[in-house]
Amino acid sequence: MWGRSLIDNYVHGACHWRGYDDVEDLILAFEMSDEMFREIRRPDFGISSDETTWDVASFKESLSVIAYPLKGIDKYFDLWVMEDYGNEESWTKEIRIGPILGIERPLGFCRNHQWMLEASNGRMILSDPDVDEIKNLVVRREGYSFQAAIYMESLVSLKGENEENQAACHWGGDDDVGDLILAFDMSDEMFRKIRGPALGISSDETRWSVASFKESLSVITYPRKGIDKYFDLWVMEDYGNEESWTKQIRIGPILGMQRPLGFWRNHQWILETTNGRMILYDPDVDEIKNLVVHREGYSFQAAIYMESLVSLKGENEENQAGISFLDIVPDSPLFDSSS
Repeated sequence: MWGRSLIDNYVHGACHWRGYDDVEDLILAFEMSDEMFREIRRPDFGISSDETTWDVASFKESLSVIAYPLKGIDKYFDLWVMEDYGNEESWTKEIRIGPILGIERPLGFCRNHQWMLEASNGRMILSDPDVDEIKNLVVRREGYSFQAAIYMESLVSLKGENEENQAACHWGGDDDVGDLILAFDMSDEMFRKIRGPALGISSDETRWSVASFKESLSVITYPRKGIDKYFDLWVMEDYGNEESWTKQIRIGPILGMQRPLGFWRNHQWILETTNGRMILYDPDVDEIKNLVVHREGYSFQAAIYMESLVSLKGENEENQAGISFLDIVPDSPLFDSSS
């Protein structure tokens, strides 16, 4: 079983992903209240799964599914809504938009339930089905696919014990100069660029991911090839000061490791192996623990969340509307990247 989501997927107090089991495709739900997983059957589209793909979404605070053709340049998009959460008989087709020429896939919903869509030419558009209007958002991607990140304002501070840290989300990126870290500051809703550490090695040989380590902006680098990889942890000791990057630690080489996934309690490392398993590595005692989690087909992703006294309920008190942090495809940020 695996899970993935490209769209805001938090509804009714749970996060949802597309998955499958031995029978068919399904929706995998993770309840925040009891930290338990459960399965929800998707709607019957009445068409072969070889012709149609689908994504989980949240629409008007209800669990929803968007189904659309795998092929073609003039795609339509069907929105299915679960009217009674948890009742698999309550799936209802709400609306079909399109066909729209040149649209690749849905990205999510904006204000007033407008559709965000990705065009095949790499642009992002906004579609308003109420007035049959399409607006070009003047946003273009190069090489990577878009993904929408939905967030909500809160009175709970995102700063940790280190009050000098900024409340920002970070992603790996690049420009004409080279690799960089793209930061989105929650306080002023502005993007800015941060240069990563000078690795002294060709990017053709090394991969890197943005992380948060001890509430500091960090970068983990590791070889692209090989079965006995090492992992270097770089920490920005003075946030925003690109001269303050310091190599904190190197772990490994460890045989059979594919890539890092994040950090666990006491700063233990979560790693993905080449055979699709998840392990926990404690560098303090040089100990490896198998977490008995195995993936099929797709890679793992670690999702970090924190408990809060602020209610996540929206206007519909039976449902809950929250925050969904979404990644950039295909080189996804696998860590808690808010620092």
